[in-house]
This record gives sequence, structure tokens and C-alpha cells, in this order.
Amino acid sequence: MRRIAALIAMVVGVGLLAIPFAFSLFTRTADAERILDRFEFLTADGNPARYLREAELTRAGSRELVDEALPAVARDTGLELPALASGRAAIRDAHAFSVRYSRQLDAVDHEFRAVYDIPLPGLPLTALPWLFVAGGVVTVAAAVLALRRRAGLVVLLVLGVAMVAGPLALGAPGKAAAGEDVKAFASRGLSQRAADAAQGASRALDAVVAETRGQTLPALARREGLGSTALAARLAAEYPDAARLLVEWDVIGPRLSRLADAVAASLDEFASARRMPISAPVWLLLGGGMAISLSAFAALAVGRRAQMAPAAASRTRSAR
Repeated sequence: MRRIAALIAMVVGVGLLAIPFAFSLFTRTADAERILDRFEFLTADGNPARYLREAELTRAGSRELVDEALPAVARDTGLELPALASGRAAIRDAHAFSVRYSRQLDAVDHEFRAVYDIPLPGLPLTALPWLFVAGGVVTVAAAVLALRRRAGLVVLLVLGVAMVAGPLALGAPGKAAAGEDVKAFASRGLSQRAADAAQGASRALDAVVAETRGQTLPALARREGLGSTALAARLAAEYPDAARLLVEWDVIGPRLSRLADAVAASLDEFASARRMPISAPVWLLLGGGMAISLSAFAALAVGRRAQMAPAAASRTRSAR
């Protein structure tokens, strides 16, 4: 039984050593870590809730600005608005993407935050393959010890229990499930089409807002004989979402542009990172730990009974 327990531990240890290489974890975790770094701003300072609010304002404000306010101004003043004419299609096309992206992000908000704690809070994702390597080395060494000494079975038992209890205490299965959900979300959001839509809309809105502030509104003010305060009040009364977007665009715009650029910059790396398994290694670790602990416990129990058998036989002979 001791040899069987040691053999099981040896197989598990070799398996742990093989996992990083079989799944290309060194490369894929590095790619995934770079992606997580780019999107970390979504989890800071109240995000992604803030992003969701700003995305909703951008959709409502840009729709009102592009489809209602600016066409009305152009019609009344006879102004030509080249930025509006060239950017309207890109802004409209991005609306559907923004709605889908926001819904998906809202659905994985909690999971998105949990991913940053894989494998452990404070450790980068790139530490994951090295943890498997270290675990494999320790397990193989414990198996060799168990082959040579019965006391090694105690080491195997403690190690097996730790391999099960540690990940469970740290919430590894839940984090792994969250990682799979975020990967599915990223599969829909990190695409060339999404990057083109987001970047195109960001550039188009920048141009439309600049044109509106620099040309359209001043021309309207001159035509109507309104001061800046009166013009702002009129715009807010007639087109409240568009007015709010114009006021807040200097804050919202750079953040949305940063998100669009992060999507575009992550396409190649995600092609690698999306093939990284997240749940499978966790369950392999838990299964290996259970196998080690149960086999070591069985070997210790058999050894204990073997030790007690001569003493019991001796007591029986003495009684006779």
C-alpha cells in the first residue's frame, strides 16, 4: 500500500509538472496578463458601473445630437457640418455594439473583478504555471520519501489534504468559473469588428463634438442673438442628453477612447489567451490531492493494522 500511495503521488506530481507545458501556460498567461493590465481601469474607481453609466449617456446623447439637434441646427442656419456628415454612420453603427457590450459587461461585473485574484490576491497570472511546477516538484519529492520511509506517508497525507483544502479555502473553483465567464465575454467583445466599431465611433464623436462646440453652437448663438448661458439653457431644455454629453465629453471621451484602444491592442494576444484552460487545471489539482490523501490514509491504516496484529496475537496467547 505504501508503494501504491507513492506511485499515485508520483503520477500526480508528474502531471502537475506537465500541466504548464501541455497547456502552454507560460505563454498564454503572459498574454492574458497583458490584456488584464490594459482593462484594469474598468475595475478601479467604481468601474465598470461608471463605464456603464457613461456608455448609456454616450448612446443617448450622441443619438440625440446626431439625429435631432445638429440636423435641426443645420436646417435652420444653412450650415454645412462635415464632421456630422462623415461620422454619422460610424456613430450609429457603434450603438448596437455598445448596447451588447454593456449588457455583457454588466452580467460579468462580479466575475471580472474575481479574475484579478487568480491565482492569488497580489500575484500576477503569470505566477500560475510556476505554482504548478513547484507543486509538482514537492509532490514528486514527497513520493520518493514515501517509497523510502513509512513516515513519508504522513507527508503525503498532509500534502494531499493541503492540495484540496488550500484551493477550496481560496475559492479557486469559483474564480475558475468566473474566469471562464470572462473569457466567454471577451470572445464576443475582443474582435476586429468590435475594435473597428469602437475606435471609429470614438474618433467620429470627437470630431462631431469639436465641430459642434467650435462652429455650430457659436453660429447658432450669433443667429439667435443668444449669450453662452442662454444658449446652454436652451440646448439643455430642448436636447437634454445631447447637452449633457457636450458638457461631459472631455471626461467621458478619453475613457471610451482608452477602452476602444485596449480592445484593438488585445486582439493578437487574445487569440493565444482564449485557448488557456482555467477550470481544468483547478479540478485536476483537486482530483490529484484527493487521490494522494486517500491513498496515503489507506496505506497508513493498513500499516497500523499490520503493527497491531502481532501485539493482539501475543495477548491472545498469553490469555490462553
